Amino acid sequence: MEPKEKRTHLVKLRFTPPEYEKLLAEMKEANYKEVAVYLRKKLTLREDKLIYNPREALNALEVLGTEVMAIGKNINQIARYVNYLKANNSIKPHVLEQYTVQLKALTELELSMQKTVRGFFREGSKKIKKD
Repeated sequence: MEPKEKRTHLVKLRFTPPEYEKLLAEMKEANYKEVAVYLRKKLTLREDKLIYNPREALNALEVLGTEVMAIGKNINQIARYVNYLKANNSIKPHVLEQYTVQLKALTELELSMQKTVRGFFREGSKKIKKD
């Protein structure tokens, strides 16, 4: 829509109670609060695409990024300690186990983040979940 273009056509819709409940559930899942905004977006996009609120998607990405950074810092601390122990020939198995657990957690989080970002940038073809 052009910035100066006004919406001049009013459309009234009636829903059965189950239809309306389904609409409200979809809106809640997509993080929309206004029916008109949600329906306008849904109708102007292709039917096979999900719609979602980009602000909520970006907030979810920010949370994921923060978690990835925290895990990365933990892994760096463990790696420094492991290297120190290796240099002194005194590495213990539980240290390597902890490192492996942290590395696995980071890898899983990175994969989750990649899927989320891909879903966001594939024009709504994947749903962004906020766990």
